[in-house]
Amino acid sequence: MKVINSKQENSFTHKKKLLSLLFISIFLFSISTDLINAQQIEIKFYSLDINFWPEYDNQNMLVRYKGVLDPNTPLPVKLKFKLPYNSTLMNYVTIENLSGQKIYLPYEVSQEGIYQVVEFTIDTLQFELTYHDQNFKKIVSQRFYNIDLVFDYEIYDLNIIFQEPQNSEDFKINPPPNENFTGMYNLNYQVVDYMNIEANQIIPIELNYFKDNNDLTFNYIQPILPDANTTNSDSNIVIFVIIGILLIIIIGLIIYLFKVENSEKINIRRNLKNHKKD
Repeated sequence: MKVINSKQENSFTHKKKLLSLLFISIFLFSISTDLINAQQIEIKFYSLDINFWPEYDNQNMLVRYKGVLDPNTPLPVKLKFKLPYNSTLMNYVTIENLSGQKIYLPYEVSQEGIYQVVEFTIDTLQFELTYHDQNFKKIVSQRFYNIDLVFDYEIYDLNIIFQEPQNSEDFKINPPPNENFTGMYNLNYQVVDYMNIEANQIIPIELNYFKDNNDLTFNYIQPILPDANTTNSDSNIVIFVIIGILLIIIIGLIIYLFKVENSEKINIRRNLKNHKKD
């Protein structure tokens, strides 16, 4: 039977303590490194466009963020946005690869006071975030929308863009727009521009207008597909044109061959006459 003396036992205990201290040191070092990196990384936005499209593809407010980070931002970077409490994400957190294709990113959602917080990590300077906000209200023909925007980051150029629904009237936003323009499908837009937004700065937004129906803008801008009968008639016309061209070519070949044959016969007769004279 093997007996462990006191020296061996003390040595074993000492090694255990050293290993424990080593693991604790590594753990504390990793935490301190993460904290230092977190303090060193200062996330800023070069530009952020926020599009508000009421009654676009459902009866709520469609909201789309298009952000561009400061060129000096180290990548990858984790971003966090505070959305309204009862907003519904559309699985739309995207970036574009070099070929212009959209890549859908995973994201995490949590609650923070009155906000729903969405977090995601990107490895490019640009991204898009899309959601529906159910704070959009309707009372008979009048529409209302109020929201306080707040961001964790500094933003050099913030553009808030409102799309006026088709057949809407007395469309008003507060603060007043800096710009108005007409875009595709003759839809009107109002734009509010901000410069040098500070982190955690609150930006109140108000919107109201009148509309006497529940039509969606998305249905208005959809391309009208050709009628099946129209498509068939167009196809028949093309077929008839092709047949006509083929007939013209065939008739032309027949006339050409007929002329060649006649000219050969005439030449033969001439040759016979000349032969008899000789």
